[in-house]
Amino acid sequence: MKETFLPSQPGDDEKNRLARILNIILLFMSVGSITVALIGLLTGRSNLAIVMCISAVTAIVSLLLARRGMVQQAGFLVLILLVAILNMLLIIGTGIHDIAIMLVPVIILIAGLLLNRTGLILITGLTSLSLALIIWGEIDGILRTPYSAYTDWGDLVIVFIIIAVSTTTVRLLIEDLRASLRRAYSSEAKYKAVIENNPSIIYIQGLKEENPTFYISSQVNHLLGFSTQAFLDEPYLWVQLLHPDDKEKVLAENKRTNKSLEPFIMDYRMTAKNGQVVWVNDHAVVVRDSNGKPDFWLGIWTDITERKQMENALRLSEERYRLISEVSVDYTFSTEVDAQGEMRLTWVAGAFQSMTGYTFDEYVTAGGWRGRLHPDDRERDDGYLEILQKNQPVIGEVRTLKKDGELRWVRVYAHPVWERAGRRLAGIYGAVQDITERKQVEAEREKLIRELEAKNTELEQFTYTVSHDLKSPLVTVNGFLDFLKKDVGSGNIEKSNQDISRISDAVQKMEALLNELLELSRIGRMMNPSEDVSFGGIVLEARDQVRGRLEAKKVEVEIQEGLPSVRGDRVRLVEVVQNLLDNAAKFMGSQPKPKVKVGIRGTDDRGNPVFYVQDNGIGIDPRFHERIFGLFNKLNPNIEGTGIGLALVKRIVDVHGGRVWVESDGTNGSTFLFTLPPIPKS
Repeated sequence: MKETFLPSQPGDDEKNRLARILNIILLFMSVGSITVALIGLLTGRSNLAIVMCISAVTAIVSLLLARRGMVQQAGFLVLILLVAILNMLLIIGTGIHDIAIMLVPVIILIAGLLLNRTGLILITGLTSLSLALIIWGEIDGILRTPYSAYTDWGDLVIVFIIIAVSTTTVRLLIEDLRASLRRAYSSEAKYKAVIENNPSIIYIQGLKEENPTFYISSQVNHLLGFSTQAFLDEPYLWVQLLHPDDKEKVLAENKRTNKSLEPFIMDYRMTAKNGQVVWVNDHAVVVRDSNGKPDFWLGIWTDITERKQMENALRLSEERYRLISEVSVDYTFSTEVDAQGEMRLTWVAGAFQSMTGYTFDEYVTAGGWRGRLHPDDRERDDGYLEILQKNQPVIGEVRTLKKDGELRWVRVYAHPVWERAGRRLAGIYGAVQDITERKQVEAEREKLIRELEAKNTELEQFTYTVSHDLKSPLVTVNGFLDFLKKDVGSGNIEKSNQDISRISDAVQKMEALLNELLELSRIGRMMNPSEDVSFGGIVLEARDQVRGRLEAKKVEVEIQEGLPSVRGDRVRLVEVVQNLLDNAAKFMGSQPKPKVKVGIRGTDDRGNPVFYVQDNGIGIDPRFHERIFGLFNKLNPNIEGTGIGLALVKRIVDVHGGRVWVESDGTNGSTFLFTLPPIPKS
């Protein structure tokens, strides 16, 4: 079986790589030149046939040179040939304006791939000189082409610019490619050095039974006496080497974790080639592919034989060391429990201080485990203690507070130490693992699921409303087209104009709906980077944008002074206030003194400022407080608009992490409230 995990030394050097590229180019050139030469002979174009024969001979000679390892010479020769072909095509074609001029970047690209910097400069210079001579010939009349009259020295400048840009671009690309290859090889060499010099054994085991193991590091030879190749040839050799007393439990745990894809962590014994028993700690995790699907197990065998021998020599409690060897830990602990049930932490080991922020003595002084437990999780911890008092182990998850106040999720593995004489809990051995990141990922996943469910609900509503609201203008257009046809046929110009006006109104309504839908579809993300902006400035800008409607309705706008700054997309936040002001003006009814107030009403329970836009218009029936934020939900069909404005407001506020709602008794105006994130304190 082939090793595919670790990088190896590259099998071909730079010269061989260039030779392969050149061989492909020359092969195509040889075949192409011979083909064109035959076409020239058959069509009576002897000059073309002769040139192509020379080209074919040159390409074949270059191919022979490349096969003998003379890559640079062969490359230079073929590039000279390409320059000659380019000049011939320009001379027999339409001069410097011929489509063949597009060969220039190709020639420079091939030169960059095959030659060094000096060779690239020579080919670039030769190409530039030959093209300059052609331009001079066209201007001076020596070379006559259909476009000679349009050729001037400006063409030479353009050609030089093309050559300069192509040369610079190719050189940068080639240097970047070579640098990337050097970095990649250097990184591969470092990874290989790290892995091959690691005292532990690193292995990869495929999840599929037909491809169970495809890599194991060379340290296996020192530990078990078998070569890497032996494991590659026999993927299940490790099963044969399991100690008879441990084989059943290891295979059972292996089968379980293969189904659950949980980390495999276990201490067990193996038998080396010389018959010696070796203890190993096996720690393996599932690695997923780019699509997130389980791909293979990545594991480490660590030789713990000496540690096990020391444990046995010290004759410590079998239960204590079984726990330490079998649980996944960030730190381990031991606690004594007296006859009155009082607990005292006796020792800790591992990453205790980095996880808690305390030294051992500081932790005990701060109240120990119970003193740093989140208050909401104390009842759960009491339940775990009741299980331990029944001589049963516990695995639980709770929140704890570090010294700096940071809240962390931990997973606790607790094992009871049972006093048989008194039939009571005498102590607890265990381990504590930090799972904060996993909890954060789970919370983010749940958030995404909730958002997806909300999007699906909105999509269902969107599908229904679009099919309904867009169908109405279409029906209108279709109906009045029939009327228009009849009225035009009868010569009734007045009714024809009315029909056209109705059709135009329906089309405009549909256009407005489509524009609003397009705007709504864009709100799923921020259009501009978040910035710290004054909310008072946002209100003033929004007021100016709807000034026409406000003045037409004679609406007075009162803006509270000292409004705070917020963080967000300024353009979108202006849209929020603009839509709310516009909505307030439209629903003033017959109010003799229409007025709108904009201000802030304290903060919510998360410290976010609560802003409001209050009007003294017709109000909104409490039955419709939720409905008005839906798509196309117009409570009064006689008032202009598409019914998307408040849906836009809700979407923008949601994207900013806030919420929006309305307060109204249905008679004395409405107050729209929404929260926005404040500027974080530094």
